[in-house]
Amino acid sequence: MLRAVFLFFAVTASADNLYYKKPDLKLHDFYTYHEMKWYLDTLSDSFSNIEVQELTKTHENRSVYMVKISARLDHYCPGSKNVILLDAAIQGNEWITTTVALKTIHELVVNYGVNKKLLERFDWYILPMVNPDGYEFSRNSVFHHWKKNRSPNGPYFGTNLNRNFDTKCNKFNKWYHSPGSQEFPGSKPFSERESNYTGRLMQYLIAQKQHFLYITLQTKTKPSILYPSPHELAPPEDVQMFKMIADYASKNVFLETKPVHLQLPPIEHERFGGSSLDYAYEQGFPLTYGLEVFEVDQVEKHIRNLIADRVVVGWSGVFNLAKGALKYKCNFPREDKCRCFEEKNEDESNPKGDRKFVVLQNFKSGSSPLINGKSLSAAKLGVHFSSISLLWLYCISLTFIGIFLLNN
Repeated sequence: MLRAVFLFFAVTASADNLYYKKPDLKLHDFYTYHEMKWYLDTLSDSFSNIEVQELTKTHENRSVYMVKISARLDHYCPGSKNVILLDAAIQGNEWITTTVALKTIHELVVNYGVNKKLLERFDWYILPMVNPDGYEFSRNSVFHHWKKNRSPNGPYFGTNLNRNFDTKCNKFNKWYHSPGSQEFPGSKPFSERESNYTGRLMQYLIAQKQHFLYITLQTKTKPSILYPSPHELAPPEDVQMFKMIADYASKNVFLETKPVHLQLPPIEHERFGGSSLDYAYEQGFPLTYGLEVFEVDQVEKHIRNLIADRVVVGWSGVFNLAKGALKYKCNFPREDKCRCFEEKNEDESNPKGDRKFVVLQNFKSGSSPLINGKSLSAAKLGVHFSSISLLWLYCISLTFIGIFLLNN
């Protein structure tokens, strides 16, 4: 009998391992565009609380992916929740930010049990590679410092996407109007599909009243946590809240990463036109931060554990900014409850009136695209639970076969 029980648990464990395909996170080198896509597809196939969608296509026909992560069914909250929006690699040479974004996805999905409180309170929308054309060009050419995308501008190529958002472009970017400059802001605000659709995603979340915290991942030789400058932008009370949360995150990052002696001091964002950080705040996101992590170049990446150490610091910054936002900005009636909003009118029009925008076209009430009256999340959950049921039936059948064979 003991042998039969042992056989049952052995088969069950084996089936669980077959069902949950957990890809390892690559930390010894930078991700390629195709490696990132494979990683996201593998997670999406294996876990029910992650959805991967194409936000738009680039000039070179690569997809800009949006990843939505929610609480699992046992912690599911009906209705829509506040959203943390995070993006990475908005500038082509900021390779390590994509790995930090994938680390964030990995922690929220694979290590769900440790971080489930962040998903009970929030849905997460993550853009791990906003500028895939610039990312691949800078990584695979001699122009490792290339920031722009690869759309043509006369005899030149590329627009700096983090100068292309519709905020004070002409006022602050007047020195960079040459298309040959790496700071070139484009022919007009939102001239580039990557920045345009990122801005529309922000508008969508604002229209759904789900906007809460925006984090854009960047790199610097001296990393820090940026927040909007009070100059013509943030009132003093907002600046005080920004600094309080940034201080909280900075101190906790330092405590968690002491072995590598890294600290992220809070700094007011030096204004330049067209930045996603200022645009998100101007449009209505109450909390916006630029999380700068140590840049790592093609030579330094071969130093043992260097990428891994920098990525740990980046994830710690994201985690503690979210925790700080919960601590200082949110007012939850009970610690174990998520904050849900009332259901939205399904006939609510999109804020820009553009039916081509895939996210605004498909999402209703902050949910996923509908499949036969059910959201994609619900459909995936149904598939996963059906798969689990079949696996258990398979395990039980094998166990009884084993018992029969052992007794004969």
